[in-house]
Amino acid sequence: MCAALLFLGTLHMPIEFYSLLRIVVFIGSIAVIANEFGKGFSIWIFVFGFMALLFNPFLPVYLKSKSIWILIDLLAGLLFLVMVYFPLGKGKN
Repeated sequence: MCAALLFLGTLHMPIEFYSLLRIVVFIGSIAVIANEFGKGFSIWIFVFGFMALLFNPFLPVYLKSKSIWILIDLLAGLLFLVMVYFPLGKGKN
């Protein structure tokens, strides 16, 4: 769901969508962190920790250009897909 919303975020959407996107990606990132933390050390903890900070709804990060956010949304969406379909580490659980 996070990946789909992030890919939609590359389009011109109303501001309310981006507020929802921040909340969903923040919660999704925290869920990945919690899941990975239970398995032990993982690079995903740092990657999704950074993503949680970037998309946090409490202290939003504002960038000057929509094109920067488009790139970030695409990369973040790909990271969620990679996390689900090609997990790093000790194998799929």
